Amino acid sequence: MKKSIAYLVFCAGTLALYGCAETTESAGGVTVVVSDSEASSDVVAQDAHVQVNADSGVSDTDGSSNLAAPPDSGVRADSAMAPPGDGDSDGDGYSDAEERHAGTDPNDPNSVIYQGGWPYNMKKDQLEDPGWDIPPQEGARMPRWRTIDQYGDTFDLYDLAGRGKKIVLDVGTWFCTPCKAMAQYFATGDVSVMDDFAWWNSSYDRVLDMINNEEIFWVTVLFSGSTPVSQDDVTRWHDTFPNHHILVLGDQDLRLREYLSVVAMPHIDVLDENMNFLVYDVRGPSRGMRHLVAPE
Repeated sequence: MKKSIAYLVFCAGTLALYGCAETTESAGGVTVVVSDSEASSDVVAQDAHVQVNADSGVSDTDGSSNLAAPPDSGVRADSAMAPPGDGDSDGDGYSDAEERHAGTDPNDPNSVIYQGGWPYNMKKDQLEDPGWDIPPQEGARMPRWRTIDQYGDTFDLYDLAGRGKKIVLDVGTWFCTPCKAMAQYFATGDVSVMDDFAWWNSSYDRVLDMINNEEIFWVTVLFSGSTPVSQDDVTRWHDTFPNHHILVLGDQDLRLREYLSVVAMPHIDVLDENMNFLVYDVRGPSRGMRHLVAPE
């Protein structure tokens, strides 16, 4: 059975959604050519199925989708558990030293650094921040970025540094169908929702185990080309596609989207524990996913 291709491409100031076009065939004025399952720069389109101006206000911010997920279970992630031998007086998963450093109360279990239980890095200020003027490239460091998460906290991306784990930046929007399908898979474990997407490879199935076993940090970043992403948008994504091992962040001012030059979604980049780019690719998700399951 032939798979359809569905992903988003920014082109000449517009956002085009390409979906349900068969590989290497023409239909309805759309020609799609896929080479090596890389649904990206090898796509040629004479007439897009759906074309939306990125600033037109059409962003599907109501998040309507037939990809429903179970309700939030309220279980926190374990990734911020205090290091062995380091005191955690209130048992909230953060060491007393971390809490004092962050300014929370180490004796109050309701006073936590992050409601999501995300890691806290007391040495993050030692990482040199390159700023936003240096363009992204493999080997370069990701700028320090702080923004809202799904629980209403302001999260510092550099808190993920120094844990010996790769950090995945998964950038998308509410109206990106493959973004929502992948989020649905990560929420339910039902990989059949990815069957319609030609870029998905069965080897990627084990990425969910990597997320749930906390072998990697998966960070989903939402943006909107019309109205700024709100706290409600970010929280609603998590409530719709709950996985408590996944950080959901809002790119409220489009800084990250512009810095990464997002042109196809899902947009996936991979950082090392020092916040340096291992994979930076604007053409689509395939190279980032391949790196996770079979590092180059």
